[in-house]
Amino acid sequence: MVLSKNRPDLMLLVGAIVLVGAGLIAIYSASGILAIYQHEDGLYFLKRQIVWLSSGTIALLIGRRIDYHIWAKWAKLLLILGVILLLLTLHPPLGRKVNGAQRWLKIGPLAFQTSEYVKVALVIYLAESLSRKKREMTDFKIGFLVPLSITVIVSILIMMQPHLGMTLLIIFLGGAMVFVAGAKIVHFFYLLAGGLPVLYLLIFKFGYGKERILSFVNPWADPLHRGYQIIQSFIALGGGGFLGKGLGNSAQKLFYLPNPHTDFIFAIIGEETGFLGAGAIVFLFLWLAFWGMRIACNSKDSFGQLLGFGLISAITIQALLNMGVACGIFPITGLPLPLVSVGGSGLLFAMFSIGVILNISRASPKANSGGLACEY
Repeated sequence: MVLSKNRPDLMLLVGAIVLVGAGLIAIYSASGILAIYQHEDGLYFLKRQIVWLSSGTIALLIGRRIDYHIWAKWAKLLLILGVILLLLTLHPPLGRKVNGAQRWLKIGPLAFQTSEYVKVALVIYLAESLSRKKREMTDFKIGFLVPLSITVIVSILIMMQPHLGMTLLIIFLGGAMVFVAGAKIVHFFYLLAGGLPVLYLLIFKFGYGKERILSFVNPWADPLHRGYQIIQSFIALGGGGFLGKGLGNSAQKLFYLPNPHTDFIFAIIGEETGFLGAGAIVFLFLWLAFWGMRIACNSKDSFGQLLGFGLISAITIQALLNMGVACGIFPITGLPLPLVSVGGSGLLFAMFSIGVILNISRASPKANSGGLACEY
């Protein structure tokens, strides 16, 4: 297979494959000791990830095979189903609580994070709705208030789990899609003025948001409690230097850094492979974003453009947030690193998203063009 800059679908697929492969190596290294301690099997988390990867591969093939216009016809139903799943997640016994958060829906032996599905369903719904209302996007009520109100409703249900990181990601993602669809910038200033008090209440009055903000501002004020995770992440990244300590030689994964195979896997990558390896992961996500955006821009219709933009944005924005947390740029969000961290439902829907973007490229008559000129 010869790769070409005129085949953005192949370039995107290769980027995703390399990220998944790097994730499997990182998971094996980061989770082995913890897996032995918790499950008496050093390969426990790696085996689970491979099983989910198999399902994710099927999801990618389905997304690539099915004409993406089909999702527009089912957009409302998909979102309604997502809202129902979020409501069911909040109520036991279907809703499963882990570490104080009720984010998983348990059906038989399987448990998946409903917000991962809802994230994709919301992107599909907004892409369909905004593309259909293309000429009315400058209208405050129709083109701005209605789609963002639906986004906020979904965000509130996710916040009730609670999941502040996913809540903020959903809000930002919805706002980004409305913006590129043609909403007036001045409308965002109205939203900012009215939303700041709500954001303040979400962060400082409800749940754990205040603790995370305080740990972000000054983790050293409480190094053994709220600042502990980020300090251990700093130690891991700083200890890696330029070339790293070598695969398998992380010290922070030895029960110092919590969640070394999920939320903070990037810190372990940085410790073992250094600035070079961590930089390669950043580059791969930027590679993914570039080719995904190129496919979206070259789509033959507004729905394909917005759908591609929303799906690739969901992956890359979450990746940047996760890596930013590990580096101390953002407060702790609780978001895993897409395609890399341990996480079944996250991997499944990320790969499905890649498959849909590949289908958009496949259907585009401009798939082999070199342009990036988007006309939403």
